[in-house]
Amino acid sequence: MGLRTQTGSYQCLVVDDNATLRAISEAIIGDMGINVTCVSNGKEALTQCLHSQYDIIFLDIELADISGYRVAATIRKNRKMASHSSKIVALTASLYSAAQVQKCFDVGMNDVLTKPLKKQVLQKRLLSWIKKGDFRKEPR
Repeated sequence: MGLRTQTGSYQCLVVDDNATLRAISEAIIGDMGINVTCVSNGKEALTQCLHSQYDIIFLDIELADISGYRVAATIRKNRKMASHSSKIVALTASLYSAAQVQKCFDVGMNDVLTKPLKKQVLQKRLLSWIKKGDFRKEPR
């Protein structure tokens, strides 16, 4: 089974205020056959999550308008959001401490990755989640 066959109907949201990093993320994830939506701030992310279901959300924790921590906590607490149960992965440009990682988990994030994203690391992680059944797989 090819990569695109394994990943074809999944939905991903990338939230990052850096246009270059959004473009890189979109290219890497899109090359896997995953449908990608990109937004540049927390407010846009919350709007998207209210109306659309994403299997995974890559969320910069240092957004200009609303912190990624607050965005993740809002998504988790609001059961009316279509993306309430999505896997949320924190993105950070800085080296993270154990306390920072714990804060991500405390607000409901599932994982932490450092930026810039490395293609092989990201693809390996995504495929691992898919193979373990960590994403729902249903027609949209």
